[in-house]
Amino acid sequence: MREAREARAKPTLIDFNVDFRNWPPPQAALTELSRHYPSVDVIEPDEYHDGYLLFQVYALVTYELVMNIQNEVTERMPPFQGECSSWGVWGSSTE
Repeated sequence: MREAREARAKPTLIDFNVDFRNWPPPQAALTELSRHYPSVDVIEPDEYHDGYLLFQVYALVTYELVMNIQNEVTERMPPFQGECSSWGVWGSSTE
């Protein structure tokens, strides 16, 4: 249990997904997101999921951080019919 608490107290890569009403998103959406988050990847749709844009932030995971990033990105995406409403941490902290 202590190890789990210590792992949460370390910065880690946090994945954020930006979903769009229509695929593919306009190039301008990718350009806008890349200006603020250079790690943007285009995840093409397949038989298991719709396409989305993925970007990562290396930080300590907190509720405030996640909500602030999701809100800030979502506020930038209405012209492109996009929304950042999902995130996740996969794996352990980067050392």
